[in-house]
Amino acid sequence: MSFIDYSQTAEDHQSLLVLVRHTGTHLSNQNFSAAWEHVKKLSCIHVQGQKRNVYVRYKRGYPKENNAWGDYQTHRKVLGLVSIGRCSSVKEFEDLFEDYKKIKDEYANTIYNSRLIVFGMNTDGTPIEKESEINSNTNSSSGKEEINCDRGNGSVVTDKRNGQINKDNKILDSNHKEIEKRPHSNSLTKESTGAEVVFYPNLETMTDLEERLREFITSLFYVLEGKRLDRSFERADRLQLLCAPFEKKDFVGVDTDTRTFKKKCTGRLRKHLADLCLQAGMPGEAILHYQTAIDLLRSVNDFLWIGGCFEGLSSSSVIMAYPKMATNAASIKRNLSFTDKRAATLVNEKTSRTATLSNNYANGLDLAEVAGSNPGLNPDDIIEKYREAITHYSKFKSAGMIEMEASLKACRVLIGQRVSN
Repeated sequence: MSFIDYSQTAEDHQSLLVLVRHTGTHLSNQNFSAAWEHVKKLSCIHVQGQKRNVYVRYKRGYPKENNAWGDYQTHRKVLGLVSIGRCSSVKEFEDLFEDYKKIKDEYANTIYNSRLIVFGMNTDGTPIEKESEINSNTNSSSGKEEINCDRGNGSVVTDKRNGQINKDNKILDSNHKEIEKRPHSNSLTKESTGAEVVFYPNLETMTDLEERLREFITSLFYVLEGKRLDRSFERADRLQLLCAPFEKKDFVGVDTDTRTFKKKCTGRLRKHLADLCLQAGMPGEAILHYQTAIDLLRSVNDFLWIGGCFEGLSSSSVIMAYPKMATNAASIKRNLSFTDKRAATLVNEKTSRTATLSNNYANGLDLAEVAGSNPGLNPDDIIEKYREAITHYSKFKSAGMIEMEASLKACRVLIGQRVSN
């Protein structure tokens, strides 16, 4: 059963969905809430060299049933995971990492990248030693160790609890038999986790968290961009039929060699490509793909996906026609990294691009925007297309969640139009 998200807006169609989870049992709810406030501030980043912005939508919880709708509408797919926990020893970290992997496995089919933020450890992943432990270790070692230096061969032998350490740093027992050296206590964090784990002693020391999140979101964008390019050049003889969750059982045993089936595959793929373009920061190109998909799907009466095209077309038009509507929404916070200087730079870049057009464009540039034309719908048509989308959704009992959320989005767009006028 899918669950309705009553906070959905038309602008969410261009956002990458990142799940932020409270992991483990040692981190208090208060500290997690403080970390959550830091994470969700970074809602928009500028991709260097791409002249595009990437928007992020964070969720503290997301049902797997809703994640299954990711093929139908890509903004419903969890693309990133940020787990936040606390530990003070290697054993606690191992338990925390296991919990993190369990959450990651739940969304393994859709996640592009993930991070585990750990508090209570040094930045290199080693446990924080207390002063009392350091003093006790110093006193015990001074009373129990005897160091003998043999100047003849330069070897250093340390007797400790009936054991010896020779010059090769190998531990020997009293019978001079080699004992297997214990692996480094931090081997799990260095060898198994790689760049997935970020350590901070406490909340006050995470000064570089925004920069790390920026790199994380950029990695999500490039994976998404790669998938968009792969979809753009996918061969016609290798097309697969994309399905909504409740449709999969209806296509078992269907003849895949018919012209109707191939046209349905092509139309759904074009709609999926439009969703990816919208998330990749190209609403103008997304509109062109939505319009092409509507023409293909209309000939085979694929009403559910036609409704999705109408909704995507309306969302793209809202993003292009009302760029300030997102900033006025109460649910969207101010992005601290998106400063006035950056905004002025982007305005100047857009002005220079539209003033001097060229026939050679960088791959991925929104051609509709460069051409100076607005392929989006006018305000009245936006609401009309929402109405058509909701009408198509109402034909399917299992699409009730999609229908309700589309109605909420249309209401918010209509309110925004009235306020702007």
